[in-house]
Amino acid sequence: IYTPHAFSRSLGAVLSGKVEVRKGELIVSVLEPGDLFGAAALFNDRTDYAAQLTARTPCRLLLLPQELVEELMAASPALARQYIRYLSGRIRFLEQKINSLVAGTAEERLSCFLRAQAQDGLVPLDCSLTGLAGRLNVSRASLYRALDALEDRGAIKREGKAIRVLRPELLEPTL
Repeated sequence: IYTPHAFSRSLGAVLSGKVEVRKGELIVSVLEPGDLFGAAALFNDRTDYAAQLTARTPCRLLLLPQELVEELMAASPALARQYIRYLSGRIRFLEQKINSLVAGTAEERLSCFLRAQAQDGLVPLDCSLTGLAGRLNVSRASLYRALDALEDRGAIKREGKAIRVLRPELLEPTL
C-alpha cells in the first residue's frame, strides 16, 4: 500500500480488511476497519514515508488527498480538533512502542506490551507467539519464559489466541 519511497500525501482510512505497519523488520501495528494511516505523509516536505504498509487481507481503503484534508479542516474546526486529537493519540502510541523497545528484559517488554494493549483485562493476539516475539524484539524462547514467569506469579493467564491480565499491578515496572 505504502513503502518508504512510494506513497501518497493522503490521509487514509481502512474500510475493510487488515493492514500491517512495519518499520524494517519490526511490526509496529495492524490496522483494522476504522483505523487511519498516512498522517506522517501530510503537511511536511519529506520525500520518504515513515513505514511500510502491507495488506494482510484483501482491503478497501479511502484516501483523502492533503488538499482535501486542508479544505475540510478549514471548513470544520471540529474536524481540525479531532485530527489534532488523533495525532495526540498517535504520539502516545509511539511513546508506548518506544517504552516497550527500550525495556530491558523479555519480561519487561512483554509486561509493557500487555499494559499498553489490555482492554478490559484482555489482550487479543493478532499474530502467533513467534510474531509477538518479533514485535517485542526478543527470542521466542525468551518470550515463552516471560509468559511462564508472569503466569507463575498470577499476573496473566493464556486463553487461546489471547492473554488475560489478572493482576495488572504485577505488570508494573519495579523501581
